[in-house]
Amino acid sequence: MKKSLWRFSAKDSAIEFKIKYYTVSNMKGYFTGFWGNVTASESFTDADVSVMIETASINANHERRNKELKSSGCLHAAKFLTIEFAAIGGCKRSDGNIREITGLLTIKNVTSEVTLVVNYSTVKKGPQGPVMAFGLFGCISRKDFNLGTEHDRLDDHIYLTARIELSKVF
Repeated sequence: MKKSLWRFSAKDSAIEFKIKYYTVSNMKGYFTGFWGNVTASESFTDADVSVMIETASINANHERRNKELKSSGCLHAAKFLTIEFAAIGGCKRSDGNIREITGLLTIKNVTSEVTLVVNYSTVKKGPQGPVMAFGLFGCISRKDFNLGTEHDRLDDHIYLTARIELSKVF
């Protein structure tokens, strides 16, 4: 089956995170710099997904927290410039338009296999050609990626959410 190349539309997409802070409240934030491609047939079951996130683009809407997250005790953004995800094995259907995608996530040169839940739309006709959107949700462990912090005020679980719009490349 013929595969097509799709590119992320960064202006219409978002990659966000949430983590329990001081076991009382949630720290939420997002990344402003990211890009990616998907190569897939019409069914997207064989999707090859590649995502790059600029580590220094993390934003928790709080200057002190941003500094802490970018520090050597956490993401070490000055040394490790990107977070990378590469799918392995395509999208597997679990229920309706909900699928799961497994891939290799690399943070600070530590690579671990993660599975994300995927919910995607059908292909629509956009002003510049075919477009589609999908949502991703998953949870990773800070400990798996050595994402400690100086004062360790953060929970181990980081919840990831992404809303991605794709444009088909001709």
